[in-house]
Amino acid sequence: MRETQEDLNKMGFVNEELEAKLELLSLYEKKLKEPELSEDEFKEILEDILRNELEGLTEELVRVSSRYNGVSKYVELVCSYFNGETKPLIETFTIVDAPVLYFLISNLKWSLDEFPDVSLLIATLKYHVRTQVYVEDKNVRKEYIRLYRLSILHSFVSFEHITCVGYFGWSWGCFGLRNL
Repeated sequence: MRETQEDLNKMGFVNEELEAKLELLSLYEKKLKEPELSEDEFKEILEDILRNELEGLTEELVRVSSRYNGVSKYVELVCSYFNGETKPLIETFTIVDAPVLYFLISNLKWSLDEFPDVSLLIATLKYHVRTQVYVEDKNVRKEYIRLYRLSILHSFVSFEHITCVGYFGWSWGCFGLRNL
């Protein structure tokens, strides 16, 4: 159940972060009900939902995604991410799903301060190993290369974080990489 800001204030509970999330939830709920919502606007809403980790709109996302052809995988991935079931879904992906996977990884707030989901990175790296084929389609190849570079970068940063925090107790990273 989503509580309004008035309900929270009545209980004497004011949290600015929670207040901002509730406002975003309300805004996106209204936007998703608009009949003129374009596919690009829908993807932008999905990006914001991932970045802000707004889990309360999954039913609405699934309902609205039926209007568009190319977004069902995006919605499925976002919903599975919030349910903690991303790894099995990634195992079914093929090379043509690289843009969808890039969408997920590029929109997560991963930094050395907010440690990433290592199992998601491992699943992504397994995806790369499984899809080592030449791709004729230039757009798919371009998206795949972008995904490959991004996931390698995140993996390197995660490994660096594990190594440095584990052995030295440093939280900012051995190589000085911060908030990538």
